Amino acid sequence: KTWCIAKPSSDQATLLTNINYACSKVDCQIIQKGCPCFNPDNLINHASIAMNLYYQSMGRNVWNCDFKGSGLIVITDPSKSVMATAFMLSKRPLMQAITLLCFSLWKLLVTFEEDVSSSVLKRIILLFMGWGEAI
Repeated sequence: KTWCIAKPSSDQATLLTNINYACSKVDCQIIQKGCPCFNPDNLINHASIAMNLYYQSMGRNVWNCDFKGSGLIVITDPSKSVMATAFMLSKRPLMQAITLLCFSLWKLLVTFEEDVSSSVLKRIILLFMGWGEAI
């Protein structure tokens, strides 16, 4: 499997353009404040997630990760390093626990894909994050 991330050398304007473009084509709710992939809260991480959502949804073609030369296809799952970064950035134990729980739950949701369990799990995650209603 492959993933698309923003090149580390990309400037802030390019990253913002990539986020806006990708999120105009795919649902980027997971990078909004309070959602599983909001932290770490910086443009390079948000752009990488948005660009990868776009890349995955469009069929993982090389041209779907170009973003005017600012995209990079990788063969290592970037979510593992994002989770580690988010965990290490937080100095507060409660925030570390919440971050770890959110990423773990989100990975379970991705694993289940679209079966019955995923809709229940998605409701639980969204409720926990304050984005949903009680089941």
